[in-house]
Amino acid sequence: MTIWDPLNGRWHAEDGEPTANIDVRKREVKFIRDGTVGSLHFKGEDQVWLELGKYTYAARHESGILRWDNGEVWTLGREATRAVPAATMPTSKSTAKNASKYATAPPRALAKFFTGIQAGEPGEYRVLQGVVFKKPGADPTTDKGIRKVQAVGSTMRTTGNIFTGKNESEWVELDSPDTPGWVLVQGPGVGMPGPLLQKVEPNQEAPFIMRTTSPKAIIKDPDTDEQTLRERKFVIQPSASMTEVKAWLSLLFKLNVSKLRILKPEDQRPSTGNFVVWHNRGDDEFVPDSWSVKEAGFRDGDLMEYTCFGFDDSSDSDDCAGISSPTRLLKQSTV
Repeated sequence: MTIWDPLNGRWHAEDGEPTANIDVRKREVKFIRDGTVGSLHFKGEDQVWLELGKYTYAARHESGILRWDNGEVWTLGREATRAVPAATMPTSKSTAKNASKYATAPPRALAKFFTGIQAGEPGEYRVLQGVVFKKPGADPTTDKGIRKVQAVGSTMRTTGNIFTGKNESEWVELDSPDTPGWVLVQGPGVGMPGPLLQKVEPNQEAPFIMRTTSPKAIIKDPDTDEQTLRERKFVIQPSASMTEVKAWLSLLFKLNVSKLRILKPEDQRPSTGNFVVWHNRGDDEFVPDSWSVKEAGFRDGDLMEYTCFGFDDSSDSDDCAGISSPTRLLKQSTV
């Protein structure tokens, strides 16, 4: 006998309707409605994982109750009173309607509203903004998480398994037996705009880590009263266009992407070594939007300077206020 033997038997949804039979010895879950079979796996002492097609669902076992990752609850029924074959289930109008609804449902719909875990291939993810949000442990449904600083451009090993959480947040599972957990790829609610991690693809060109500064770059350190530069780093592919660079700058500093212009590297500007005020700079000082980072002459680690026409730091509604479109662009570029 194992600690998981109590899972054997017929399980019911919250409305009392039989939903599935679990066989621990065979490690399978067989749905009553149409006979679909899923593979059952165990983690720790109270977590189970159901593989159903290409999807994986998580649940916690608590004394005859399975609490799934979407809030659905299954209870273990008594065979003496609930062991009714699917073909002879009560034929009330509501039961008949449900049976009809699930008879032709795709496998993912059998468990009603699961968000679930999608299996993936092991691989690495790259840190894009210097911050990582981690849910420690094997259960990605927990609300407990920690924020930690991690170097921009550094990578971490993952199993490739993806969990879709609240508000369509995306989490990937770490490949670390000693310190298991899930890290946020992208999603709202953490105070960081845009994607936080990027999947490292095979044979992908080595990215550049660029430096840039806030439009309000000179700030006062409240502890030392010294003036410092507020510098940020971001990851960009050498083949990326200036449009994608603008999207990053817009997200980092909440600027209007349509008001941004990227300056050429300093050694390529006609004004270098001459005193030229900002508003007198000509078009030959800036990089065309269609050019790539590499084509413009930037190298890994360079400082990327820009102008934001219309910026007024005395107004909260200036022309350089951030807009939402860069988020969509970067989400697409990191998939």
